Amino acid sequence: MFEAYEDCLIGKRNSPQALEYIPSAPVDVCRLAWEVYNFSYEPATSTCFMVTFPKLREVFAANFRDRIIHHWICLRLNPLFEKRNEDLDNVSHACRKGYGTISAIKQVEAGIEKVSHNMQKEAWIYKGDIVGFFMNINKQKMFEVLKELIEKKYFASDKSILLFLVKVTVFHSPEKNCFIKSPFELWKKIKPDKSLFYNGEGIGEPIGNLTTQLFAGYYMSFLDEFVERLFERKNYSYTRSVDDFVIVCDDRAFLKRAIKLIMNFTHNELKVECHRDNVYFQPASHGVKFLGQIIKYKRRYTINRTVGRMTNRVKQCLLECENGSMTLLRAEHWAMVLNSYFGFLVQSNSWKIRKKVMAMLTPSFYQYYYIVNSRTVRIKNKYKHESNRLCY
Repeated sequence: MFEAYEDCLIGKRNSPQALEYIPSAPVDVCRLAWEVYNFSYEPATSTCFMVTFPKLREVFAANFRDRIIHHWICLRLNPLFEKRNEDLDNVSHACRKGYGTISAIKQVEAGIEKVSHNMQKEAWIYKGDIVGFFMNINKQKMFEVLKELIEKKYFASDKSILLFLVKVTVFHSPEKNCFIKSPFELWKKIKPDKSLFYNGEGIGEPIGNLTTQLFAGYYMSFLDEFVERLFERKNYSYTRSVDDFVIVCDDRAFLKRAIKLIMNFTHNELKVECHRDNVYFQPASHGVKFLGQIIKYKRRYTINRTVGRMTNRVKQCLLECENGSMTLLRAEHWAMVLNSYFGFLVQSNSWKIRKKVMAMLTPSFYQYYYIVNSRTVRIKNKYKHESNRLCY
């Protein structure tokens, strides 16, 4: 359990929740281990809030001791998830070490090149996704597939404890015991199928938990397996990130039939629904919008919405720089945010966009930062030394 506690602290040691928990950790981690050993562990109160950027979304933050349990589970199950992903040719890219948004985009780009023989042959693209994925996951179905995996593939002596904790975590309904942090008015603006408060008993997993992300990836791997069998003898490419997926195939008629079979599979087997009214089916020469970029043959462009998000974040950073409220913690935060956007932009044809963003930066920004190669934001050493003499 202490191993899971240390794993939980990675990258989060300075968060308010971690700082609050650390003084009591030597005692409470032992107490938590005892609760688990006696099968008496129950999740504590979660914090519920609404994220408004980039879009309105309901998030549940688990209590810190519950996050330790999540890491304990994932330390044991993640190797099994990775083995399955490797067996399925690494078509899944979310929540995996060494994979992510950029690797998924590159795989789609490579798939267009391969299937179309460098655009010498006609090919077609289908992009699909699941309606309200996390909020519509069937808890019973998810537990069944995880239980089957544990019983068949997990051989350690703590199997019974792992099964117990997975069951508690999957069936936990944080909306029944939570502290609501955001204004109630925000819930009036969200669709009912986007909230755990409205979706019904036994349906939905909370966005924000590590287990939710990893379990969902394994849950969707059954779609990966189905697509692999379905297109076994076809010239095709398939890429998935969480519930968004792209299929490129040179057989137009077969791909159209396959779309209906995929929709039936997700409905009957995974108990979730693919979008049926908003289906993207286009020639490969048209490209495809996927994970914030428009992917075409030999080139990629960042979509306007992502550029708009970045400019808004830059404006927020500049505001803090100009009003003198910048602390070292906030400076580190903004450097991380802006570098993530620059890192995403440099993966596409984006020099003009980066030049436009650079033109927005004011002298007050350069009081705290400097830019390296028009792509990396770094905090000035002088400001770091000055801040270290002050209280954060």
